Amino acid sequence: MPLAIGGLALVGIVILLLQRDLDHNFKCWYMSVTVLLAVLLEFVWFLLLSRFDWRLRLATFCVIALAIFGLTKMVHVAGTVNGTGLPRLVRFAVLTRSAFQFQSAVQVFDPPSLAPGSSQLAAR
Repeated sequence: MPLAIGGLALVGIVILLLQRDLDHNFKCWYMSVTVLLAVLLEFVWFLLLSRFDWRLRLATFCVIALAIFGLTKMVHVAGTVNGTGLPRLVRFAVLTRSAFQFQSAVQVFDPPSLAPGSSQLAAR
């Protein structure tokens, strides 16, 4: 079963690469979805249909869940890469939350500069 899933994903990617009239962004998205779906199906097969011991399955699930949780705490999405629409993951800065809020508040508050004659009008 895992070989069939991997083979179908590989065939799907090759077919996408051979499509010359398909836009580059759509190719990237379809290939990403194909790989993600193949990995998800392999994981579901491993958890539900394989003949491995349940303790190994549960341990694998916990390790993967912990890795995903750690990854979400270490990186964040900062725009896209080269206009393809795929997310660009960036490591969080070392700033603390209060320092980040102070820095962003200072950056947001930027009063407009007054025109040369406007200060005399405001004094009247």
